[in-house]
Amino acid sequence: MILGLLVDRPDHAYALKRRISPGLPRERLINDGVLYPLLAKLEGEGLVTSAEQRGERGRARRVYSVTPAGRAEFRRWLRSEEDEEGPSLHELFIAQPLVKLLFARHLGPARVRAKLERHAERVAERIAALESLQALATPDAAGGLGPSLLELELRQLRDRHAWLRSESARLARAQPKRPAR
Repeated sequence: MILGLLVDRPDHAYALKRRISPGLPRERLINDGVLYPLLAKLEGEGLVTSAEQRGERGRARRVYSVTPAGRAEFRRWLRSEEDEEGPSLHELFIAQPLVKLLFARHLGPARVRAKLERHAERVAERIAALESLQALATPDAAGGLGPSLLELELRQLRDRHAWLRSESARLARAQPKRPAR
């Protein structure tokens, strides 16, 4: 993905972080401990190069650009079926945020509702981030699927959000009312 972003245009690390996670608050951006070593690795492999450049405000920044070898690697990866298998089935049971709800009977209705509501908040944050990316995206005249893929992801997230909200409301209705004292 980093190579693809740099094929589109050279950039400095902070701008790459913003492009990867638009609409997210600063503290939720990709971790520097991941991004900078990855950029250094790509540079070490000769896929990107970097140079200090002065920004609009006069501050020096290291700007990364894709090399011809990086463009070739990006095209090779893009044409391949590499990374397209989708997650393995066991990942569903270790990485899916809702997997804990398989054991909801051990939590009690109030805690289950709290988990549903917190997950709904995270899904709403993701929806907002994707919507801000969608607002920035320009239609792809070359027939790319970027806008359509964004719409697919948004539809799935909106469906999940609606389910989380309705399930939380169902649990609230099913919870016995306590008499007022």
